Order: sequence, then C-alpha cells, then structure tokens
Amino acid sequence: MRRVKAILVHGTFATETDWDDPDAPFSRMLSEKMKAKDADLVTEEFLWSGENSHEARRIAAEALAEKLRAEGLGEYDELFLVGHSHGGTVCRLALNKLGEDDPRPTGVFTLGAPFVRFKRKNVPLTAQIITFLLRALALIGVAMLARIFYVQDWIAAQIADPRMHMGATVLVGLFLAWFLVLFCPSRLRRFATGRLMRTQNEIVAHYDPPETKLTSFVCFHAIGDEAGLLLRFWSAITWVLQTGVFIMVYGAILLLLIAVPMLAYQAAVNYGYATPAMTEEAFAWFVEGMRKVGYAVGLQINDPEKLSAATVSQQVPSAALFSSLAIFGTLVVTALISTPVTVLAPWVLRRQWFAFGGEKLAWNLAADIQVDRRANAISQMRYVFLPSAWFNGSMQHNFYYYSDTVIDDIARRMARFEPATPKIEFDLERLFSRIITVAILLIVVAAAIPFTWVFAELMTEPPLEILN
Repeated sequence: MRRVKAILVHGTFATETDWDDPDAPFSRMLSEKMKAKDADLVTEEFLWSGENSHEARRIAAEALAEKLRAEGLGEYDELFLVGHSHGGTVCRLALNKLGEDDPRPTGVFTLGAPFVRFKRKNVPLTAQIITFLLRALALIGVAMLARIFYVQDWIAAQIADPRMHMGATVLVGLFLAWFLVLFCPSRLRRFATGRLMRTQNEIVAHYDPPETKLTSFVCFHAIGDEAGLLLRFWSAITWVLQTGVFIMVYGAILLLLIAVPMLAYQAAVNYGYATPAMTEEAFAWFVEGMRKVGYAVGLQINDPEKLSAATVSQQVPSAALFSSLAIFGTLVVTALISTPVTVLAPWVLRRQWFAFGGEKLAWNLAADIQVDRRANAISQMRYVFLPSAWFNGSMQHNFYYYSDTVIDDIARRMARFEPATPKIEFDLERLFSRIITVAILLIVVAAAIPFTWVFAELMTEPPLEILN
C-alpha cells in the first residue's frame, strides 16, 4: 500500500479552525476514501499567524519552504499540499521560493485560493504620465504668473517702455517655464523612476518571485465564492480608476494632435498663406456632413436657410482649436484631481480585512496587485457549486472541506495523480479590457467633433436663433 502525506494549510484568520486537524472530518473522510484506493494517508497541519498581510504570508511561505527543504518526502511515497483560501497563496509562494533542485510535493490542491500576483507596471510610462500632468499644470501656472507680472502697476512704473515691459514679461515667463515645466518635472521623473524600479524589484522578489520549476496545482473554486467575488469586485474598481486616468491623459494628448494643426492652419490664414476659398474647400465637406447629422437627430442651432456651409466653414479651424483645447484642459484638470484617488483608493480598499491586507502606498505605482484563480501555467481548474453551505448557515468559501464532492475528487486525484502540462491560453479578460479602453478613448476624441460644429455655428452670423 502506498504511503501518502498531505500537509494542510489554513487560511486567513483561521488559526483556531479545526478543519485541518488530523482527526477532523476532512482528514477522516479523505483517509477513508484513500484507503479504498489502496493508499495510506497521513495528514499534518501547518500553522501560521493567519494575519491578513503580504508580509505575514511571506513569512509563512518561507517557513513552509524551509520545512519542505528539510523534510522532503521523508518516509512517504508521495507528498501533497492542501491550502484553503490564502493558505493556497502561502503554498504557491512557498514553491516559488524553492530552488530548482529542492524537494517538491507531488502536487498541490487549493480550495478557493486567491493567488495574489504583483505584475510589474511600466514604471517609465507611469512616470511620464505623472510628468505630463505636472507639466500641464505648471504651464497653466506659468501663464497665470506671467500675466500677474505683466499687469502689476508697480512693475509698469519701474519699466516705463512698453517694449521693455513686454520683454521682461517674456523673460520671466521663459525662466518660469524652464524651471517649473522642464527642470523640476524632469528631476522628479528621474527620481520617481529609480525609486519605483527599486520598489518593484523588492516586492516581486519578496512576494511574487517567478517559479523556478513548475508544480502541478489543482485549483478548486466554488461558483459564486463570496470571498472571491469580493476580491474581484475591488480589483474591478481599481481597474476602472486606473483606466480612467489613462484614458483622460491619452485622450488629452490626442486632442492636442487636433489643436496643433488647427493652430498652424490659423497662422497660415493670418499670414495670407491660406485663403478663405481654400478653407471653404477644405472644410465644406465637414460642415455638410454635420448638417446631415443635425437633421437626422433633430438638432440644428442656426437657421440653415440663412446660414451657408461656406460661412460656417470659415470658422471650423477656430472652432476645432477652441473645442479641442477646452476638452484638453478639462481632461487634464480632471486627471490631476483623480490621479491621487487612483493611488489612494486601491491602497485603502486592499488594506481592509476582507482583501489582501497591509501594503505600502508606493506599491500601487510600482505594480498591479491582482487576484488570479490559476496558480501557474499547469494548474488544473475544478469548478464546483456548494449550495448546501447556505442551508448549513455558512458560506461556500468555508464549505470546501465539508463537501463530499470536493473530498472525493481530491482523493481520486491523489490516488492517481497525473501532473498537467503547460497550455497556451488566450487571455479573453485582458483583450476585453483593452477593447473597452480603446473604445472609450476614441469616444473621448470624437467628442471634439460635435463641439466643433456647435462652436462653428455659434461663431458665425446670424447668431443663435432656433434650438429644436
């Protein structure tokens, strides 16, 4: 008869739980089912603090890894780990901390485990986004300070010559622009990039090192697992917040791509390089198209009988410049206000008792802290439904170790364990999120089109007459 050992690892806040005791129902039922399959099972509980923090799980994982190194298989033919909830996270982290030649378990069974992953962020890109927002804010500040300098009476009194007054204002503006827009953000970007890179390397090395040798996992998840749903809900909120800032920043940049050529065209008109006839020829198609859209949706600002496409087309470059800059400013200001929220909110949410526990604020800038149902590339997924938990006044998340279905499946797989092979998987969830992001980004940019039309009509004669 084969001798098999199973180390049972409890989850968060479960140091007093009894499911992992050798004489508890889970161990007794599993042993009986294994005996029926010609295997003698011995179970052992692995105790750790059960605190809800990445650091507590790291300490537990290192202790479990050291236990595996020291004891190996021992006198047993096979060794398995069984982890419930964050106990599964501890198992995965322990195996990731083992060397390639260290003794490993035959396989791992996890029950409702949320595998915490620290996915490296593109730190230089994050630093560039922050720098862009700071520079946009600094430009607004420079313009305000230069204007204050120009309109001050005591400065005008000291510099009587208007040309010298203007020249002094330009010099002050250039100095402020260099210092506030170029010098300070560049230094901050280099500092932030270096600090975040070090933070990134530290947290990945401590809490999510790459697995040197793949161990086969069997991951059980209850459909509607309460803890899993809650964690994914907070992860979704984090994604929405971070994606919102991403869309605003890149939407603002794309709107600048509209404003800059419009500004150049206006300059060409002012200096006589572009004639009204050229403007009409270039933009009349846009005006006619918007006319048709206006009729289709029942919205028309000026009286189409009194207003020609030729008249409106003269105003389209100015309107496009004005509308894109207006939306650009709105997006930049909104992104500036919401950026701290995108950092603070995930940090606060994940520190709660029902999430991942304590972590440092800078971690949110260095890495995406996510939940994954799959432990590694060769994980076998088992989805179960445990409605009997509700009839017993419990949650599905706490009912895996009382379920006949789960215990029978574990026993069957332990008795004849077959390691899985890596599979190439298509990340549909990531593709879906990318499609949504790009779609919203295009909508943000497309918003400049109707504003351009409205502004173009309002800037022409006759003024506002009808609004249907």
